[in-house]
Amino acid sequence: MLLVQPLLVLSLMFALPLTARLSGRAVRPADWWWAAVLTLAVAVLVVVGDPRAGAPRAETWHWVLVVAVGVPALVLCLVGARSGSPSRRALLLGLAGGALFGVGAVLTKAVVHLIARGPVPLLTSLELYVLVGVFGAAVAIQQLAFRTGELQASLPATTVTEPAVAVLALARSAADQERALAAVAVTSG
Repeated sequence: MLLVQPLLVLSLMFALPLTARLSGRAVRPADWWWAAVLTLAVAVLVVVGDPRAGAPRAETWHWVLVVAVGVPALVLCLVGARSGSPSRRALLLGLAGGALFGVGAVLTKAVVHLIARGPVPLLTSLELYVLVGVFGAAVAIQQLAFRTGELQASLPATTVTEPAVAVLALARSAADQERALAAVAVTSG
């Protein structure tokens, strides 16, 4: 997941010229510069992050950490999005939606692993039902972000937050998590 998720961020590089063409606008030099920075950041994330096969399911301590850190952060984003400029609100909603999509990616990996074990383990697992709720909330929040402000505020936030959360949630050990955090810090700073 440490390889695939960051590469998904590069979809923004395709959206940039496509959106400009469809809207009849030219891509500004500053936008190309930021596109190059994002591409370089993904390259650094992949190199520093040391991608390798991950665990099929996140360990319990990962979920405790996701809930302990993620729920308050999600609440802060949602409360913060109740006021302010449309761009600020769209950004905060994009961050919240992206974080939920990241959790959903981890849950999807676990559910696919459970499918291989048969219907009973799948239907008796908590992951399946949490996945449905998380993706429902993620889609609703993302659509709200898209309606609230310009797409340029919400889409990059969603696109970058989703892989960062997924990678951090699936790190196999504290050392892997520290390496993933370092890679995310290097690419965002």
